Amino acid sequence: MPITKVLSVVALWLNCSVLLMAQSLTRDIIKYNFASSSFDTIAGVTYSESISAEKTNYHFGDMFPMEVPMEMPTENLTEGTNFTKPLVANDHYSMVNFPVSTTIKLFKILGDGELRDQCTGTMVGPKHMLTSAHCVLKPYTVEVVVDDLLAVAGYDVSMDSTDHISTTVNSIYFMDDWNIGEGDDQAILELEEPIGFYTGWVSFGYNDDNEFFDNKNFHKFSYPTYRTPYNRFPFNGDTLYYSYGAIDYVADDFLGVVGHIYGAGGESGSSILYTNNDDTYTSYGVLTWVGYYNHSRFTAERFNAFKSIVGKTLLTDTKELIGDSQILLYPNPSRDNIFVELDTDLEVQLMTLHDVNGRFIKSYRGAGNSMKLDIGDLSEGLYHLRILTNQGLSAAKSFVKGK
Repeated sequence: MPITKVLSVVALWLNCSVLLMAQSLTRDIIKYNFASSSFDTIAGVTYSESISAEKTNYHFGDMFPMEVPMEMPTENLTEGTNFTKPLVANDHYSMVNFPVSTTIKLFKILGDGELRDQCTGTMVGPKHMLTSAHCVLKPYTVEVVVDDLLAVAGYDVSMDSTDHISTTVNSIYFMDDWNIGEGDDQAILELEEPIGFYTGWVSFGYNDDNEFFDNKNFHKFSYPTYRTPYNRFPFNGDTLYYSYGAIDYVADDFLGVVGHIYGAGGESGSSILYTNNDDTYTSYGVLTWVGYYNHSRFTAERFNAFKSIVGKTLLTDTKELIGDSQILLYPNPSRDNIFVELDTDLEVQLMTLHDVNGRFIKSYRGAGNSMKLDIGDLSEGLYHLRILTNQGLSAAKSFVKGK
């Protein structure tokens, strides 16, 4: 064989070896289905070790984005840290502002239908929310510790209960052989209804460069439920809280705040979120431990394993819209009542009313494919309706309240 051909074969072999070395396989994902009480194994996926940072897509849904602080906090700090104490979120944000709207209150449903506080989660897709595995599983095991779960968006004592958007959880996804002590505390919950089309969703991602986390504000929205010996806040789970600041504990599997021991029960599963108020809204981990406010960090393996689940329903640009021919609103203008009618194969799940500036006014729960709305108490002017259907389709319609 000519020496040039030998060299070509060797070069090809070396290139293939490099490519193979750069590929890894995630662990399998375990899926638990509540309806059948059964487990399934989803095979791991390959991913490139040469990619040092990646994230999924975010979406505003039907919400209006609102800026969060970019400058480091200087007041209301947790002692010895650059991270604030919990602030009542409603004092600073509307519940229909993105990314606040993506925060989910997770309830355990008892046999008699009673709801018990469980954890916090974050929408990361139309039908998927991110939380902690220990919220649904006994640590280090596959023993499911809840019989049924309810996910509620817009949950806060400041909101009328009719404004809450809720749906049950049908499945849990978690890493095979998960170890809470090694950062495997992430879980994806699959919801019955695609409420993410309305609430919006944030991305989740990883970054291998530890310096990426330096000198940045990270943000947290959560539902603390009970106090620990280290804090004196009157938490009871009915209020959304907000905190933000610098994280200074960056390890291979965890992100946290050195000296922060004031986390509370109910915050488990809440995201540590970074945004630049422009084109990035990314969760880099979920709260696991009170000490050091410790969040289980997404690595390349965990990210790619969960992305393979969420990516099956994750839209890359915008949600599916109801065509104009599929929806009718009349009369317009109107003084007293308006009627909304959809095609017979669609049902209204939720409608929200907004003023001309986009400010939320009230919501209406679905009732089949037609609804009558009383607008008699509205002031004259232009209003917008945002509609979410049982199939995850959405639409926006405007009307004029006349004299």
